Amino acid sequence: INHDIDDALRGGILELSSIPEKCIEVLGDTHKKRINTMITDIITESMGKNEILISSRVRQATNCLREFMFQNVYIGSDAKAEEEKTKNIICSLYEYYVQNPDEIPIENIRGNRDADIERLACDYIAGMSDRFAVNKFTELFIPSPWRV
Repeated sequence: INHDIDDALRGGILELSSIPEKCIEVLGDTHKKRINTMITDIITESMGKNEILISSRVRQATNCLREFMFQNVYIGSDAKAEEEKTKNIICSLYEYYVQNPDEIPIENIRGNRDADIERLACDYIAGMSDRFAVNKFTELFIPSPWRV
């Protein structure tokens, strides 16, 4: 959830002020604070026990945040409206790299020499940033304009 919040803030899908105050009060107003709160709480609650626990206060705030993210980012956002386009980009890149394995950079193959081409293509695409994937798709599949 924390990485998704940061991505949504950077992408302009969310503003910090739109996140429920009750979540911010418990978990924190930055990525670092939220991670620290959650990890510290899990350590404190689990210390000396044979199971991993989280306090009800942090669990409730996390669930509140999760529900907020589903309503505002995962399901009800502009990003969700772009999902089909995103799937098309990823599928096109996957098919391209499976058919053109020599186009996968060698540094992505080292250490994975026993992996099949499908796995190598998946791993390479999974490591791409959104912007890099869109740029690579454009480079591979969108014709350059002609000069007249």
